[in-house]
Amino acid sequence: GVITDTEEEEDSGEEEGEGEEDLFFIVNEEGEPVTDDQLGLLLYKGGTVCDDSFTSLSAHAICKQMGYAEAITWVSGSAQSYPIQQNYDITLDEVRCSQRDWQSCTFIEDHNCRHSEDVFLQCN
Repeated sequence: GVITDTEEEEDSGEEEGEGEEDLFFIVNEEGEPVTDDQLGLLLYKGGTVCDDSFTSLSAHAICKQMGYAEAITWVSGSAQSYPIQQNYDITLDEVRCSQRDWQSCTFIEDHNCRHSEDVFLQCN
C-alpha cells in the first residue's frame, strides 16, 4: 500500500507542474480545442481574453506558453465571432508583454470589456 501512495503523490506532483501550460486554450465554434493550428477563440482559465493592450508580443508569448513556436495571427472584434462567446466570462485583460515570453507580460484578471473585444488566436 505504501508504494501506491508514493506513486499517487508523484502523479499529482507532475500534474501541478503542468498547470502552467493549462492556463490557455484555443477553442473552435463548438468550444472544443482546435486542431491543426487553426484560428480559434482564446481562453484563459476558462474565460475569454480582452484585446485591450494586446499586441503581437502578447500573441507570441501566449502561443509559446501553450507549447507552440509562435503566433501566426490574432484578431478581435468584428473580424471574428462565435455564438459561444456569450457563455464565458472575460477572465483576462490588459495583456502587455515586453518580449515573446509570458514571464515578460503584465495583465489583470479583471476587465472593462465586451465579448466583441475577445481575442482569437492562431499558433504554430
